[in-house]
Amino acid sequence: MKIGKKAYVIGIFGILLLVVSIFFVKGSSIKATETKDDPIFLEQTTTQVEETTGDNVYFSLNITSAKKNQRIFLNYPDSLSFKKEKLLEMNKGKITFIQIDHEKSQMELILEKESEKTTLYLQGTTNSEEIQTIQAISEQNRSNKLEIGKKESTIPETSTSLSEKKEVPKSRSKSAASYSDEWTEIFTAEEAIIPAGVGKELRYGFGPTDALGKTSISGNRQKQFAIPNVTFMDNNKRVQHIYHTPSAVAKPEEAGQSLWTSYGLIYAYGNNTNPKVFNTGSHITSEGYKYYKRELPNGMIIYKLTYDSVFDSKKFHVEIIMTGKTTGTVNVDYTITNIGSEKAADFVIGSMIDTELNKNDQVPVYAIGNNKGVYIKDDGDNGYKLQYLFDGPDHALNWTGKHWIQGTSAFPRDYFLNLFFNFDDSGFSALNSTGYEVENHPADKLVYVTNDINKMDTAIFMKNQPTSLDVNQGTKMTYDVTIGLSGNPPEVFIDQKDQELIQGKSDFDVTGQWSDSESKFVDLFYTLDDGEAVKFGSKVPNDMANPGKKMDWKFTLPSSALTIGKRVIKVYAVDSEGHTSEEKILNLTIKSGKATLTVEFLDEENRNINPDITLVRDVGSFVYLTKEPAVAKVVKDKLDEVYEIVSRPTPEDAIEVLENGLKVTYRFKGGIALISAPKEIYFGTQIVKAQESLIEEPVRIDGALVIQDSRATKKPWKLQARMKQELTNSNNQVVTNAIRYMYSGNEVKLNSGMQDIAVGTNVDGSPNKVSDKWSAKGDGFKLKTEIGAVKESGSYVGIIEWELLDGP
Repeated sequence: MKIGKKAYVIGIFGILLLVVSIFFVKGSSIKATETKDDPIFLEQTTTQVEETTGDNVYFSLNITSAKKNQRIFLNYPDSLSFKKEKLLEMNKGKITFIQIDHEKSQMELILEKESEKTTLYLQGTTNSEEIQTIQAISEQNRSNKLEIGKKESTIPETSTSLSEKKEVPKSRSKSAASYSDEWTEIFTAEEAIIPAGVGKELRYGFGPTDALGKTSISGNRQKQFAIPNVTFMDNNKRVQHIYHTPSAVAKPEEAGQSLWTSYGLIYAYGNNTNPKVFNTGSHITSEGYKYYKRELPNGMIIYKLTYDSVFDSKKFHVEIIMTGKTTGTVNVDYTITNIGSEKAADFVIGSMIDTELNKNDQVPVYAIGNNKGVYIKDDGDNGYKLQYLFDGPDHALNWTGKHWIQGTSAFPRDYFLNLFFNFDDSGFSALNSTGYEVENHPADKLVYVTNDINKMDTAIFMKNQPTSLDVNQGTKMTYDVTIGLSGNPPEVFIDQKDQELIQGKSDFDVTGQWSDSESKFVDLFYTLDDGEAVKFGSKVPNDMANPGKKMDWKFTLPSSALTIGKRVIKVYAVDSEGHTSEEKILNLTIKSGKATLTVEFLDEENRNINPDITLVRDVGSFVYLTKEPAVAKVVKDKLDEVYEIVSRPTPEDAIEVLENGLKVTYRFKGGIALISAPKEIYFGTQIVKAQESLIEEPVRIDGALVIQDSRATKKPWKLQARMKQELTNSNNQVVTNAIRYMYSGNEVKLNSGMQDIAVGTNVDGSPNKVSDKWSAKGDGFKLKTEIGAVKESGSYVGIIEWELLDGP
């Protein structure tokens, strides 16, 4: 196939040769993929600063819009060192690779998965007392420079001008780890604290309070240590909520028997109305319990208890997590996973808690209202109130308040497990029974009381609906529990609805109301993304002339705190008696005011022929691609490289910038062309002799002979040439067969017919400069005159015409 013809002029003075060439250029376009890298930020939280003592330093690395296999480099001073194993453990599930180069003082991290926001927690050791500077670098971004030290640090903090931080609760036994995603194994029974007013504390942990600080839970198999326990401290008086019978014990491990009347976790399956029922206890495998803890950014402690349970040819892995909340409640989360060898069909989990309150074991059960759960109150001195809440994520689906299913010395309580599905005892009659949740009792309605002396001992029952668990599949059940002084808690209300905001435009006001029917004042708090509680209203007085009246409140979140992504604001109140309101939640989705328009350039085989161009513009604006200098330059360059445009983005001059970004494509098809040839080949002035004469190379060559092949698949080409005009002087005297071309040792006499002078295949998209191979003794143009060929002196000019063909 012919690609194109070019004509060139050859001039000779004496014998001067001038060659001028004419050629055509074709062009095309290409597409590429996005290479945008997202911002990274280093910081030290308040907790991390507090933990930065001795030789240890703690800090965090935040990555927004993290990509799978994204590489991050951390540069740090010589005085700082890190342990690879420790960092991998602290960031399990977030990092797949760490390489530490102590000589360069650089660490390379590779992220495991894509995430809207990833926070890495880092711990190092230092031998310096000086402030040290750390910086993180990705492929296209640098983080801020974080200064850390054992003496002082700068901590980013978000609060209003009138705010103060709420007291941060601490566990009674100091954790070995600071706040992080890392679980630290612990071995002895302990409890954590949530402040609940002056002289008041809510405390929580696993097992009986008799065992605190002295009984080993790790490796233990007693069922009572798998029971989540919450108690209330009123000026050093402990108020239990689970029936508790402390007694002298021979060994500390036996302290668990003080909670012997509660079931803890039960498993049921099989026949709907006559199921098999098991519970925690002798079915725990010989490894016993594993006990862990960690601390949240808001200072709250999380405890985790794990164990395996085997019964009736089934095997399950159990994970129980207790999480303290700043609102004065404790969340209990059961996760049961089938690790046996076969499917578990019609499977139900549940629990029965034998309640008491302030040593009162026979207290009526009331509805909280709005299908939130049940409560028990004690009307004795001071009065206390126990609440079981079933309105959070994955909450127990069915719940009731009935009476404790008793056991005897002859028949221990496990003998009566099947009574869990006896309606008169539990309110459930089958695996698929419902509970009070279908009744939706109004607030404070008495839902269980009896004069039957054998059924006055109240208890709370809960369960899920039947499910089938494949191997390695799990199910969850959660609830919240709290204890406080009897009385009504305050209420809070938020004016704003969940909404979307544009990042950085302005600060955001959160407004609402609070009300309290009894208390003289309240403290108002908010948290942002479950961070530390910020007090924005201190001892705000109630209108005691109109108790229950709604009172306005307001706080302002600075725009700097509203980073891209989902931000969760929780607001709650604590009254003067220590009652904590239910938290109200406002979800804000912060979106970037800017977005990217990515322009890619593809060839006919969808391969990139140019790096992407990323334009950052306001969301909703329009981009005129033909007026974008970078885009226009690429298009021109590709046309110069003999590409032709197959398709353009539509509409090319009205591309709207979308919120989530947009990628558009220029699509090209490659071509092949002779893009350059010498404009002049000058052999200089020569003396005509009465013999054959050879000039092996021109005196001057103006321009190069270049073939450009931009096709996706390179194929052979063939170059031909002919004398469109033989060497001719002003008197029309002609010298024929004088212009010769040498190629690979073969001499070609150029005449009026096209002749092959070169063949080849371009190896890549780079121009093939054929003339670079010309030399006096090798390839290239020669001037050879035979005896008598030149009849008279003068300036001789000829024209060479080239033709490029596709194929050998």
